[in-house]
Amino acid sequence: MFHVSGLQGLYFRALFRTSVPAAPLRRVPAAALALGACLALLAAPVRAAVIVVAADGSGDYTTLIAAAMAAVDGDTLLVRPGTYGNLTVGVSKSITVTSDGTGPVVLNGYVAVLNQLAGKTVVISGLTAKGVVGSGGPVQGHGFLAVNCAGSVRVQNCDFTGAAGDPDGWKVNSSFQMQITGHAAGWHAALVQNCSGTVSFNDCSFTGGTAAYMASYPDPDCGCTFGEPGGDALHVLAGTVALTDCEGEAGYGATADREGGLGGSAVNVVSGQAVLSGCDFEGGNGGGAFDFLGEVFGGDGGSGVLAAAGADVMLLDNELLGGAGGASLSGDVGAPGEAIGGAGGQDVVIFSGASRHLGITAPAYVGGNVSLTLDGTPGDLFLLQVSAGNAWLPTSKFHGVVSVALPALGLALGTLPASGQLVLTAPVPAIAPLAALNVYLQAFGGSAADASVTGESVLLLLDPAGL
Repeated sequence: MFHVSGLQGLYFRALFRTSVPAAPLRRVPAAALALGACLALLAAPVRAAVIVVAADGSGDYTTLIAAAMAAVDGDTLLVRPGTYGNLTVGVSKSITVTSDGTGPVVLNGYVAVLNQLAGKTVVISGLTAKGVVGSGGPVQGHGFLAVNCAGSVRVQNCDFTGAAGDPDGWKVNSSFQMQITGHAAGWHAALVQNCSGTVSFNDCSFTGGTAAYMASYPDPDCGCTFGEPGGDALHVLAGTVALTDCEGEAGYGATADREGGLGGSAVNVVSGQAVLSGCDFEGGNGGGAFDFLGEVFGGDGGSGVLAAAGADVMLLDNELLGGAGGASLSGDVGAPGEAIGGAGGQDVVIFSGASRHLGITAPAYVGGNVSLTLDGTPGDLFLLQVSAGNAWLPTSKFHGVVSVALPALGLALGTLPASGQLVLTAPVPAIAPLAALNVYLQAFGGSAADASVTGESVLLLLDPAGL
């Protein structure tokens, strides 16, 4: 269950106290957003290095895996545009892995955060990862996975794609028996499993893998096939996750002879907690069935959100759609997926009201500018929280998760204009003697009748002199 603490009441009174004058709050000048407040949070900063990764050889390392192995606790991996292989981080390191903001960083493989210790934070920003069909290892097909993580994992501005099912998923052995030899089902775009810590996704997209045609488990009695399921956009098995301003679609079920595969679910919470705000997710379509002999059945479409018994889900202002049922030669079309599905026993809370969005330019370089964009309802009051650390406090009052740690500096940003958008630009302050610094930002916006919290944005400040 989700609980509210007195902290949200404090924020709420600061923003929407009844004594607020009729005149709008004075908008903070852009110069005041020079993030000088962040410097006040730099007591006892952690000395850490910036490691430049460049596929063309112009950096410190050419591969992500080598750079990650060389990194120590607190380091930042700054990745130049290019194509790379798998990335694995975790265990005893707090680490930031980010694109340099000048072009696409594409991984033909997964991003994996594994066996992370409590108290550690991993930040992943600006990467595109695509699971690969047929490569080695049991998890090669996911675009992202966090497994056995006890710390904080923060992911923003990333795109993840699960691999399609392996078309060589079954064969006949020497005894004329059918055997599964590959992974015929579509891979999940992202997997969170056995995590006692927290995982958040902000401004990310997910595409589940589609199950392979006819590459599913065969029926030895008739020699016909039954379709495997499509991959989920996000699969949560014992984890706590938040998704803000994300989008995704699950993979389609496989076409087969006798019964089409099930469409994947966009967000599938098998166990644990999930908070979704301002997201757009769609379940995958079921696979078709086209055997000419007998009755055949199309696969059911997947759900926008599927919550199993015991799962906790909080929803605010999301567009959730189920996938279409698969076609059938005999007319037994699969059932369409539900926007919110489950067999019962789950705790699903759907809040009324609007979500709010905070966008940033990341990374930001000393000597340049940083831009903050706030989106909401015209007339919304906004308070920006700036912190050197992250936290996790689900709240029904603000319809989301408070994820910036105390102490934090609050900046009153004023009201949104008629356009519903406020853009603030400010110079990046000096951070010497540090070469890199993560600053955690979150905004609270709305009115006394309708208030919500944005997703957490991690602003990485970089000093070019330290690169």
